[in-house]
Amino acid sequence: MGKTNGLPTERDFDPYGGELDAQCAWKNFGGPTLDEAHAKFREHPECYREKLMAMGGKAFAY
Repeated sequence: MGKTNGLPTERDFDPYGGELDAQCAWKNFGGPTLDEAHAKFREHPECYREKLMAMGGKAFAY
């Protein structure tokens, strides 16, 4: 869960712990680069839209 290269951490995605949609966002978008995450989102935005709305502000802003 440590910071790596300024990327958002798992805690940034789910700051309160236990938010299932935020945890799903972390699982899908916590590791890829911005370009990879953007491409993944564009493939199926309807699948990820609500997950991204549930994540913490720091991760969302990134």
